[in-house]
Amino acid sequence: MRTIAARLTLAALTVAAVGCDPSSQSPAESSQTDPATSAVQPAVAPPEVSPEQARHQEQQQRLSMRLTALDFFAERMWPGHDGEAGLNWLRTSAAGSGLELTRVMPEVVIERQGVAVRPAMMQAEGEWADVVGWLQAIEASPRRLILREVELHTLRNRVVAQLKVGILLDRPTGLTALAEMNVADLRNEELELAVSMIEAELRGKSQTLEQLGADASWSQPIAELTSLMPGSAKPVKLSIARTGNGERAQSFDGTFTLVVPDAGLVPDYIRTIQKHPGFADANLESLRNAGADWQRAAVTFTFTGQAEPTDTAALDVAAAAE
Repeated sequence: MRTIAARLTLAALTVAAVGCDPSSQSPAESSQTDPATSAVQPAVAPPEVSPEQARHQEQQQRLSMRLTALDFFAERMWPGHDGEAGLNWLRTSAAGSGLELTRVMPEVVIERQGVAVRPAMMQAEGEWADVVGWLQAIEASPRRLILREVELHTLRNRVVAQLKVGILLDRPTGLTALAEMNVADLRNEELELAVSMIEAELRGKSQTLEQLGADASWSQPIAELTSLMPGSAKPVKLSIARTGNGERAQSFDGTFTLVVPDAGLVPDYIRTIQKHPGFADANLESLRNAGADWQRAAVTFTFTGQAEPTDTAALDVAAAAE
């Protein structure tokens, strides 16, 4: 992708510079200056720009803006030719979060409009807080990784996290021909065609990311539920499913199971969730004795907080395609 942008942008700059650099004059031209008139040179009006030339310059500017947008997408995705880069980053980040990866199962790459996605099932074990930290790290990764399924449960005093992650690969579909173009040789109609091709690519990428929920934060509701727990409570299990991402607002439904030493703490916890920003609802699904005077409570919840964009520049990029 960067190769396409670099070649076209360089050619555009070359075209813009032709005839504007005084050093480009030939020695013969520079030696014909009249000494009698060299002291005072009359002001020379800039050459008039014809409507056709103005249109050509406008098309070049539009092309430059779209190429910048393409570069943004390319830099925020994993290289399409390297299917292991995203997996290696996930392995490193899990270890850095203090977790042990016990399973990594990459799946077949799925081609989407302007984007390719490599799903991967992953299982990690460690402390609850470390798992939440890993989820946050995934969402803040330097290149896009999208959480698609998340489930946490306690097993033998360790938390087991099962995730499905989408690794976004940059695939400049439909733009292969642009790599062979030279802006210096393009007429206005050809420039318009190049711009329209890039705009179609940008729209496809933007729509695909919206459908995939690229800006939805799974870690946010999980972190909020954890932080609102009574101090004596212990998390046991959490299942969560994304239910929508319309107008960039995320929506999740799920069930959070925890154990508490006093059943009276559960109603207070539910009321706290209901009043907390971002949660639309919370209800007690079940309450039963967990032994040793502990109570096991399963709480259902709906989270509709506003999603934080992974990168605010994405909004500008999407607008550039309109």
